[in-house]
This record gives sequence, C-alpha cells and structure tokens, in this order.
Amino acid sequence: MFGAVQGRNARSLFDAEFAQTLFELIPVGVVLIDGDARVCAANATAAAILRRGSGLRILAGRRLTTEVATARPGFEAFLGRVLSVDGSRSPAQSFRIIVPQKSGAPVVVTGAPHGLHDMPGSPPASRAVLCLREFAQRKPQAPDIELLRLRYKLTAAEAGLARSLLAGKTIVEHSRERDVSPSTTRTQLQSLLDKVGVRRQVDLIRVLAAG
Repeated sequence: MFGAVQGRNARSLFDAEFAQTLFELIPVGVVLIDGDARVCAANATAAAILRRGSGLRILAGRRLTTEVATARPGFEAFLGRVLSVDGSRSPAQSFRIIVPQKSGAPVVVTGAPHGLHDMPGSPPASRAVLCLREFAQRKPQAPDIELLRLRYKLTAAEAGLARSLLAGKTIVEHSRERDVSPSTTRTQLQSLLDKVGVRRQVDLIRVLAAG
C-alpha cells in the first residue's frame, strides 16, 4: 500500500516537473492570474516582456496592469471580461486586446478562463490564462521586379524604371541616375503604362506594387 502511494506521489512530482518544463518552453508569454487579476505564475517569455516596464507590468500586490494611462481603462475592462466567463464551459470564450507600450511594439494579449486547476503544477488560485505576444508589424514585401518583367514582357530599361517608381523616385531622378534624357524616360513610362494596361502613373505604381 505504501509503495503504491509512494508511486503515485512520484508520478505526481514527475507530472508537475514536466508541466513546468512545457510552461517555460512555450514560445509566447503565458501568465496565469487569479480572480483579482493578480499574477500567480508567468513563464520566461512573459517575464521578459513584463520586465521592460514600458507598458504591461506587475504592481506591488502582484496585480497586472499597464503603465500607459490612456490604455488602462480598456485593459481593466478586458481583464474583467476574461474573469467573468465560466471557465468550465468548453470551449472557453476568449478575448483579445492590443496594449500599447511607451517604447517598442505593442503587445497583443489574448485571455481566457481555464480549467487547469487539476493539472499538476498549476497554481490552485489561478482562474485565467493570458497569452502575451509582441505585435510585429510586417513590412510590405517589395514586388519581384524580375517576375514583373516576365509578366508584362518589360525590357531591361522599363524594368529599371518600374523599380525606380516603386522606390518613390521621380522621372527626373531616374533619368539622372541612368544618364538618359527625361524625354527618353517618358517614352519608357508610356510603354510601361501600355503594357500594364493603365493610363495614369499612380495606377501603374499601384498595380506594380500589388505584384
């Protein structure tokens, strides 16, 4: 009997350690909060975001908040919605908010109540889980000039002009860089307009930028 109990305790300890390892390996920030929005646990990724002190932070009483005053009411309302939902329902309802930072990228916070109370290693007081992810705005990918050249059957000179227009350069600037006359460049521009099938330069740039 003692051996069986000892085996169960060892298994429980192993499960708790395994759960903690998984918790730390999750590539997004994970924070567990109690019913008063106080932090019960945070993985390393979340701790790194919170330590920056430029937005989301933990107060002395372990309560999670934001230092950006204008964002605080919305964030408090967000936490209230997360904690008001019954976590026993499946699937649990989730909420999302983008929290601005004083410096750096804003943080996307997704929150939901959880039913992890029986999971080994989970803090018994925790009521909800928050996932923190820094919002990285994707830079528009520059169109592939070679693909545009093949698609519209552009000459090398026309492809070069397309590249300059997409970079925001004027006809005069392009002509000076290529050591050609503006009239030659305008002839190339008209050929570009005809091949792409538009009449205005602004429409030409829009179509080329879309790839």
